Amino acid sequence: MGTIAKTAVRVAVCGMAVAGLLGVAGALEAAQPPLARPVPVFEGTIDLSAAPGSSENTASADFLTKLPSAPEMIFLDLTIAPAVVDVAASPAVLDFGATAYGGPAGAALAPFPCSAGSWTMIDRGLSVLTVAPTAIDTHLLLTIEVASGAAAPFNAISCDYAPGLPAQVALHVTGFFVVQETAIPTARGLRFVPYTPPYAEALDALARSIAAP
Repeated sequence: MGTIAKTAVRVAVCGMAVAGLLGVAGALEAAQPPLARPVPVFEGTIDLSAAPGSSENTASADFLTKLPSAPEMIFLDLTIAPAVVDVAASPAVLDFGATAYGGPAGAALAPFPCSAGSWTMIDRGLSVLTVAPTAIDTHLLLTIEVASGAAAPFNAISCDYAPGLPAQVALHVTGFFVVQETAIPTARGLRFVPYTPPYAEALDALARSIAAP
């Protein structure tokens, strides 16, 4: 067989091999389930210390407006900057617009666990956290349910050291939630129910949250 003929044979064989690989790849791709829609990331700050009309106040109101109505599955990264109720007190009295519930009877806990110097993870013994950001929106109530670490390993509530915020402490809520909405007289109620998405979807949302400016 001449050189030209041998080359032609090799080209034909290579072509069939590539076609075979493409066919296999196409079959594998067709066999894969369609990619799930990425979990939306809602990251923002409710700044209760912001003066009415300030850019911080406007940004806080915009964030609350963008929170979805039910049903929706989201990753929430919420920071609450407290208002200072009594600067003269030692430590300063802070208002997070929040009430924590826990214990066997689910009773309100007093005082709220975040205070100046209490930079720590909040115990999962908490069952519910309600946030009424009335300084920003007088017609909205957020109810954030708390689950065990086994049930919602990506979720956390903490008192974070936050230089530049009043008393240098902020309330921080992160995790995956199903948002449910209910009508309240003259108001809107949003309930955040913990859930755990598939691992790949969780990593994707976490990466986008970390990368957010």
